[in-house]
Amino acid sequence: MKVAIITYHCAPSYGAVLQAYALQEAVRALGHTSAVIDYVPAWRHYVRLRDICATPNPAVIVSRWNTYRLTRRTRQFVNARLALTERRYASLADLEAAVPACEAAICGSDQVWHPKRFDSTGEFDKAYFLAFGGAGAYRRVAYAPSFGVPTLSPGYRCAIRPWMERFSSIGLRERSAAESLSAELGRDIPWVCDPTLLLGAEALGRLADGVAHQSRPGLVVSWLSFRRELYLNVFRLLRTLTGAPGAIIGRPFAAWFESRGTLPGVEEWVSLIRSARFVLTDSFHTTAFAILFRRPFLVLAWADASAARNDRLVSLLERLGLSERIVYVWDESVVRRLEQTPIDWEAVEVRLARWQADSRRFLQQALT
Repeated sequence: MKVAIITYHCAPSYGAVLQAYALQEAVRALGHTSAVIDYVPAWRHYVRLRDICATPNPAVIVSRWNTYRLTRRTRQFVNARLALTERRYASLADLEAAVPACEAAICGSDQVWHPKRFDSTGEFDKAYFLAFGGAGAYRRVAYAPSFGVPTLSPGYRCAIRPWMERFSSIGLRERSAAESLSAELGRDIPWVCDPTLLLGAEALGRLADGVAHQSRPGLVVSWLSFRRELYLNVFRLLRTLTGAPGAIIGRPFAAWFESRGTLPGVEEWVSLIRSARFVLTDSFHTTAFAILFRRPFLVLAWADASAARNDRLVSLLERLGLSERIVYVWDESVVRRLEQTPIDWEAVEVRLARWQADSRRFLQQALT
């Protein structure tokens, strides 16, 4: 079967491009051909050099510069590793004018169904609900899309329902969403694993095999939020406990954390996680890779207005019996205990293998 995939492959994010790659390869492993639709809507355009200084705010300039640099690194990976459609699409109208040739299309994974735009503007991007093409133009499959939040507004639920009813198969990445929509749509919606977990450590680890050997930090830190006090306290304690220097991945203010900062290419990012002695993060995909590579880790929870982002992390950790690895508030005794407590990787991998098998079966049946 010829399968087209639409997802956030253009986001300046290690996790976003890796999940796109993983889904592409997982589909191929089932015996199908796959291509990622090169959909880059205007609201997700790549950061350009001229965008960087289009503000007098120095902090914004620094942030945009780092986003630009990260965009270049992730785009290199996308161009080298993803089978993109020859045509680039910039809007739903573009997709409707020239529907990608396929027998089935998959939307997902990542937060392609996040309600943020709808909640602020009353609009959402229907391309990620496979709204292009007639009802019978191709088979519609949702594999592990995420809403990114545990609850949806009534307006958003109502707006997306007609499009969701066109899918022949839907599997969601978070348990709360799968349970809620199963009841609302009156159909079984399974809780499937992220494509990176589905593809597995062996296949993803090969991405790092070509990375030149170099001195590796013992403590790898990858976070997105700005809970500065919590992160500083945990980072400093872990650095002392592990006795190893730390590396901050991707943050523009690495000097705040008394460590060297790094903005690696995607393959080097995979290599850094795979060889780390300990991983500290608030990122879903960094957590997923730490689990795949059996790296001891701690997850720092989001707080306040961003607390809803914990849903995907909690969902993942609960499924694999790792709920205690998330830290919500600073408590030195808790961090010390968790750093010294070995993870039962055998038990984790039994749970993961079962989840992978269920998810692979779902995807295989969806494409049969």
